[in-house]
Amino acid sequence: MRIGFLCRDYPPAAKMGGIKIFTQTLARILETRGNYIVIISQENNLDDESRIDYDGSIRVFRFKKTPEFRPNILWQIWTRFQYQLKVSMIVSAERLDIIEAYDDDGAFLTKPKYPLVVRMHNNRLARKYEHGVPSTFREKIFVTRFLEFADQLIAVSESVGRKTLISANISDRHYKVIYNGIDTKVFCPNPEIIRDKNQILFVGEFIERKGLPVLFAALPKVFFRFPKVYIRCIGSDTFYKDAEMMMTDYCLRTLPEQYHCRVEFVPTQPHEKIFQEYQKAGLCVFPSNSEGLPLTVLEAMGCGAEVIYNADNVGPEMIDNGVDGYLCNTNDPDALANTIIIAIGSEQKEKLLGNQAVLKVKKKFDLYKILDQNIQIYREVLKLND
Repeated sequence: MRIGFLCRDYPPAAKMGGIKIFTQTLARILETRGNYIVIISQENNLDDESRIDYDGSIRVFRFKKTPEFRPNILWQIWTRFQYQLKVSMIVSAERLDIIEAYDDDGAFLTKPKYPLVVRMHNNRLARKYEHGVPSTFREKIFVTRFLEFADQLIAVSESVGRKTLISANISDRHYKVIYNGIDTKVFCPNPEIIRDKNQILFVGEFIERKGLPVLFAALPKVFFRFPKVYIRCIGSDTFYKDAEMMMTDYCLRTLPEQYHCRVEFVPTQPHEKIFQEYQKAGLCVFPSNSEGLPLTVLEAMGCGAEVIYNADNVGPEMIDNGVDGYLCNTNDPDALANTIIIAIGSEQKEKLLGNQAVLKVKKKFDLYKILDQNIQIYREVLKLND
């Protein structure tokens, strides 16, 4: 098959994220199976208007993204028209059989003439719906139309599929759930590495949605209980608008000064090296309040780390509480602190949970097993379009 993926800021990029990593990993593995893969990427920080480069033998078309958040709806229509025209030209020139895109932008104005698969990753509408925030008319109409254009909808979790369609007022649309997967040959335990029992690891962008402010509100109780415990935060810093300062500055300001020496902020690490962090972490905490199916959680579990995640929405689809990880209300600093204390204090249970987490990921979230499900969907869509 000749498959095209629509993406934003395809790696390598200054700002990495789970969707981009997932797209790259899936594309690379599909390519090794004999498929011809093309990436069409909108870039926020591209110096030129357009560029073609390669990820191995995968051809990557990069276009400078036109700013779209302007009050004039005609401008937003025009930018989408231009983008859809560029995609159509590439589809024709590269003789692509099918296109896969994710759902956040509502990228197209009209239904394309080629087969389209849209993967729901927890878009802006779904996140607003989850938190009771109304969506704008423009957000709803662009995203809803794009979902309706799809020949097949895929959801990365049952939770995401359900709330995405409800938020778009198309809850009667059919979708299939294919969980995000990870390469379990890379994200696996390393018996030669001794875990740092005193380290709490956070990996993710330093933004409110990832739960970093709540995590830092929980730390004083944890640090008081365990005098040697420290936290290592890996990710990119951002400006926290509510506090009018950088997120790292805000987090330190909320933490008593005597604990500042027990905090490490580390810049984003290359994805191909991050597994080493999971392999040596004593405990991984991901207090995000809105995710599709976070790769960071799966990667940590695959490496045999003890993990804490949010009990709401997708959490129960990934973790059986107390069996292969911990679930709690990560929006509540006290509940999060108490769960961290339980996890750190249960040294005998740590290895058991880690072993169970590895088994869970291999059985349910192994990318090579999930790959066959994707290929089957592509074939079904192509058959319907013959």
